Amino acid sequence: MTKKISKTLTLLLITFSLISVNNINSEAISVKAKIKRAEILKYLTFLKNAVLNFGQPSQIEKFEKIKEEYSNALSFYYEATVPIPKNFTNNYLVAYRSFLEIQEKIEKLSEILSQSYINRTQELLQRASKDLVDISIRYHRDSPLVKRFLKNSNPENEVKSYNPKDFHKLYDKRPIIVNIKKGYSTLGLARIVRQKALDLENYLEAEQLKKGIPATMRKARIESYLKVIELARQAKINAIMTFQLLNRNKEYCVQVSYGKNRYMHEGKLDPVFDPRIPQDYVKDANDSLNRNHEDEMNIKIKQALLGKDKSAKGKCDY
Repeated sequence: MTKKISKTLTLLLITFSLISVNNINSEAISVKAKIKRAEILKYLTFLKNAVLNFGQPSQIEKFEKIKEEYSNALSFYYEATVPIPKNFTNNYLVAYRSFLEIQEKIEKLSEILSQSYINRTQELLQRASKDLVDISIRYHRDSPLVKRFLKNSNPENEVKSYNPKDFHKLYDKRPIIVNIKKGYSTLGLARIVRQKALDLENYLEAEQLKKGIPATMRKARIESYLKVIELARQAKINAIMTFQLLNRNKEYCVQVSYGKNRYMHEGKLDPVFDPRIPQDYVKDANDSLNRNHEDEMNIKIKQALLGKDKSAKGKCDY
């Protein structure tokens, strides 16, 4: 009798152990799937405007395909909340594997986008700093022009030997230089972050590379590429501020150009209405604020024209 009880207890312990192990494994994969699901949603949310603003048609198509695959993976994830009968596939496992495949595609897309952002920011800063040397020399405190600016004169008897519209560059010169310097510094940091992400696999052994890059490394890479985009946007803001300083006088064109557009507030100019920003880079100004450029233009310009407020009253001469 004692042997039978002992044997029964042993079988029960083994059974309970197996159940516990299965529960632990099931819980572990469910937790992994939950974490990976949240990560991918965060990446997709961040990348949406970046892809729509500056992605090539093929990249936009890939992004839409990734969203579709993510939706399919979610169906398995949500089905897994129902208790799984014996011999049924663990939907958490299927979802997790799908999330890993999606992660790999996001890594490749974000790598390409990060380089595009670096190139675009480089172009923006080069355009903004085009006249930097001339401004530094022309508006140097010891230059003849500055001496004429500061000279006392009688407006009734003397004709100004300079354009009064340029006077602002005398005191805007320093912030212009500061913004260009900060912009290039931030862009340089973005290049370093991207290169370090690319170099991560150099730390893997040959055997590990054959098996593929680990999910943890892909995660680190994606987050580095997203950081590159974030840094590029910060550098773009410095370039945009440079344009605003260089073209300060164009601020007076706002009412002339846009009339009584209800979305326009002179106290805090939206990029869409800011005449100090070259038209080619209004998209960059919107993107640096994480806005979809097309939506901004449709809402604030095109739809406003459909209402009673009419824009473009006249042409500004600044």
